[in-house]
Amino acid sequence: PPNKGGGIYINYSSPNIYNCIIKNNHARFGGGIYINNSNVSLANLDIINNLADAHGGGLWVNGRSFNTPNFSNLNVINNVADNDGGLGISGDSTFQPIFLNSLIKGNSATFFCGGGVGIESCSPIFKKVVIINNTGPRGSGVRVWVNSTPILENVVIANNSGGSGLYSWGGHTEIINSIIYNNYPDEIITEQAFPYYYGSNLIISYSDINGGQTNIV
Repeated sequence: PPNKGGGIYINYSSPNIYNCIIKNNHARFGGGIYINNSNVSLANLDIINNLADAHGGGLWVNGRSFNTPNFSNLNVINNVADNDGGLGISGDSTFQPIFLNSLIKGNSATFFCGGGVGIESCSPIFKKVVIINNTGPRGSGVRVWVNSTPILENVVIANNSGGSGLYSWGGHTEIINSIIYNNYPDEIITEQAFPYYYGSNLIISYSDINGGQTNIV
């Protein structure tokens, strides 16, 4: 469909896609790639200079508990969207896509939230992922929304600007052995999700947060 997946559209299927460049595409959701309820394996992809009018400039992933997509060695660079400039992930609270050994750099959200990564009502795992130099309001690096429980392990979130390195609105985030550094204006912002009254919880262990607790707002 023209409004989903400008480069690649994946719906209820299980493809393996390796060693590709996804570049200069445009859609409403998933400017580069759109994935819905699929068990995909994506590796060694360059997802560059794509545009989404709504969510997921580079990549948009939607799924449920029975989906187990895996992503490794992605370069998600210089993509733009209204929200979730680099990649956006949504689904139910038990949807757990895995992202490994990837770079999310120089992406932009131009409207509401999520410069690098947007996480909404799901539980992704990020390991050995670098999220740097992204821009946008409400989570220039990563935004975490209600009913989301992401795990960030061996992750770097640095040099993102416009809305904090990590912004949580009623999410529950676990940060392990990670670095959050030199994000502007704040390293981490947590807010209660009004009107739902979901608080934001953080579990941080063995990690370096620039400025310590004083930069968690």
